[in-house]
Amino acid sequence: MKKLLLLLLMLGRLAYAQEKGFHVQGSLRDSTSGKSLEFVTLTLLQDQKAIKGAYTQADGTFKISGLSSGRYELRFSAVGYAELHLSLEIQKESKDLGEVLLFENRADLKEVKVRATRPIVQQEADRLVYDTQADPESKVFSVLDMMRKVPFLSLDG
Repeated sequence: MKKLLLLLLMLGRLAYAQEKGFHVQGSLRDSTSGKSLEFVTLTLLQDQKAIKGAYTQADGTFKISGLSSGRYELRFSAVGYAELHLSLEIQKESKDLGEVLLFENRADLKEVKVRATRPIVQQEADRLVYDTQADPESKVFSVLDMMRKVPFLSLDG
């Protein structure tokens, strides 16, 4: 009886070990150039919870091992590419996804504005330069008032 119970226990463990032995593999490529994409982040989710993560190799291949049977979602994300979501169902064997293509995510700018402010006083090797055009008060004050603001310059009445 003990031997039969031990045998059933061993067979149960063997079946469980085989259950955890599935994997998902494939290769990732750019959709336009066909080049393999390296270091793309892969996230494997089950019931909206991340359970495993990986990166693609230098040749674009990936493999996630140690999976049990069930439904999964595999997400691929890389900078400059649209995020890809794949639904998987693993029942009795491992999955080979083959070549998976990622599409570029272009965000064209409509308009670019460059704003810079010029310094009012610039110190050079032999002199100080006071830029009246950079001073916002130059539109309000007279030339005499602006000359009074210049450093190291004194005016008498």
